[in-house]
This record gives sequence, C-alpha cells and structure tokens, in this order.
Amino acid sequence: MPTWGRAFRGAAAIVLFGILWVIVGVLLALVGLGMIGLSLFSNPLAGSTFSGVSQASGVLGLVFGVILVVAGIALTLLGFLASFLKVVSEMTAEEVARQSMRVPQVLLQPEAPPVVYHQIAPPPPPSY
Repeated sequence: MPTWGRAFRGAAAIVLFGILWVIVGVLLALVGLGMIGLSLFSNPLAGSTFSGVSQASGVLGLVFGVILVVAGIALTLLGFLASFLKVVSEMTAEEVARQSMRVPQVLLQPEAPPVVYHQIAPPPPPSY
C-alpha cells in the first residue's frame, strides 16, 4: 500500500499535468473560436475584387476553426486522462518494485526437486 504522502504527491502531479493540458487545449480552442469569429463577421466583399475568393476563405476559416475547437477539447480531455494513467501506472510500478525488494531471495529461487529413495529388491534366484 502506498503511503498517504505518496498518494497526495501522485494526486498533485495528476492535477498539475491536467492543468497543463487544459491550458494547451483551451488555447487551441480559443484560436479556433477566433477563426470562427473572424470568418463569420468578416465582410465577404471587402479586400478582394472577386467575391468568391473571400467567401471561400470565410468558409475555410469556419471549417478550420471548428476543427481547432474540437481538437482543443479532445486534447484537453485526452491529456488529462493520459496524465492520470501515466502517474497511476508509475506509482503502481514503484510500489510493485518496492514490495518485491522486501521478499527474501530464498523465496524467489526455484525450489529444488525432492529427493525420493526407492528400495530395490534383489532379483529372485534362478531356478535349476
């Protein structure tokens, strides 16, 4: 069993790594929201003599913005879950290694086969 100190250190590591992934995911989602906002509020006829080019760039901005928002949310959730799994597996591996060091070496060696003695009877005398 891990001690309470190790358990709280593991929980703190999970929270800190999770906060890091939340920050990265939220930044990615905010960039996507910015792209969506710019594509929705931009004037499709401004800055270009061809109206189709601006409308196409607005639609591409909208599509890429939605993709970035979804990727940001997915990165946040998966990153938090990955940090949880990583810290828990490391703590488990450390605890298993610590417990295996306490086992006497005699128990880790293979057991010698038991020695069995058989009584051998002499052959019967030949008949004449």
